[in-house]
Amino acid sequence: RALAGDLVVVQYKAQVEGSDQAFEDTRKSTKAGAAFVFGSRPLPPGLPVGFEEALSTMRTGGKRIALVPPELGFGADPEFVTSKLRKGETVEIPANSRLTYEIELKRVSIPPS
Repeated sequence: RALAGDLVVVQYKAQVEGSDQAFEDTRKSTKAGAAFVFGSRPLPPGLPVGFEEALSTMRTGGKRIALVPPELGFGADPEFVTSKLRKGETVEIPANSRLTYEIELKRVSIPPS
């Protein structure tokens, strides 16, 4: 499991619940996955607190579908995400959206000093 300060590498697909189109899919936009320091703020663009909460109980190699409610997602304001999947297009996530993330935790390591 990832602890605060660990470097995590994840693959994920993100979409607004009920939409048939992802606003991000790291499996298609980058082979290496998305890397960030777990527990750091701000989170990388497009990753709400609910994503990190789902990740907090996962083990390396684990896969999960996380359903993120608006209060753990982007909340009452629309969010604008720059999508690598859509070649840098800015995607608007409507206010109060429920989000679905398909997550795979690829790696957890101690970041270099």
